[in-house]
Amino acid sequence: MEHHLWSFNCRHPDQPTSVRAAKELDVSLETYAALIAVYRSAGEEGLTDEEAAERSQIVSRCPWKRCNELRSAGIIRQTERTRVASSGRRRMVCVIA
Repeated sequence: MEHHLWSFNCRHPDQPTSVRAAKELDVSLETYAALIAVYRSAGEEGLTDEEAAERSQIVSRCPWKRCNELRSAGIIRQTERTRVASSGRRRMVCVIA
């Protein structure tokens, strides 16, 4: 099943107006692009969702949800590695798929 990033901004089945609004949501597309760029720049070292949020400077736009959507779309993938986050808990490290 092919995923389009805009499809994460609406549910299936949703009203046609909701689908149209999701396709027109530029803020999320900028957010996805910023996250993809920082994951690319990290290379095989990868990033946790928290690290990606900090590096992309999109903390106010739900970056953890956006990272999960990128994983669901197959754009980034989870590695077997983890790192300690600011919470003190270990978090998964992801890289560009």
